[in-house]
Amino acid sequence: IYNPARGFNPQEHFLNINSATKKRFGEENENIIYLGLGNRTITGGDHMTIPTTEYHYEEWEKYVRYVMEFSGAKKFEIWNEPNLWAHKTQPEQYVELVRRTVKVVKEYNPEFKVGIGCLANPSDKNNAHVFFDDLIKNGIFEIDFDAITLHPYSIEPEYHIETVEYYRDLAEKNGRPDIEFWHTEYGYHNGFSANVTYK
Repeated sequence: IYNPARGFNPQEHFLNINSATKKRFGEENENIIYLGLGNRTITGGDHMTIPTTEYHYEEWEKYVRYVMEFSGAKKFEIWNEPNLWAHKTQPEQYVELVRRTVKVVKEYNPEFKVGIGCLANPSDKNNAHVFFDDLIKNGIFEIDFDAITLHPYSIEPEYHIETVEYYRDLAEKNGRPDIEFWHTEYGYHNGFSANVTYK
């Protein structure tokens, strides 16, 4: 995360990010900081391996505190697209990571918000739906997180609405009608052919 030999100042780095986003999107913009991937010291494997041992959980929790201290952010997203096979994440592993991360964040500042899920292709009945059902079976709604985060890619507004409605229904059925929804990745691949009219 921080290597003094590189002359990298983490606080300055985050200040630059915050300054750039506020300049582009306005003072009311709030960054959502993504927590995950990329550090073998934390994960004990390659950059897609989720922490599973007590040692690696402890290293992960240090990382989360570090990011909260320097980022200036108040919203955080846990991991990235754990439902994709390449990320080697079992539902019970992800739930445990969420449980530990939410505890660390809320102890640091109860007003900070945490998003979970980060689901790729969230309308996929054979993947994302199955994975999220397994999260529920493993107790995800017993944890005090604030939002479900989704990565939908579509130019159809109905797709986004129906996707949120599906997960909102699950949240309500599990006693969490207050859950927020964050689209932390979305758009449309410009490499695909589509009947789109640009104005």
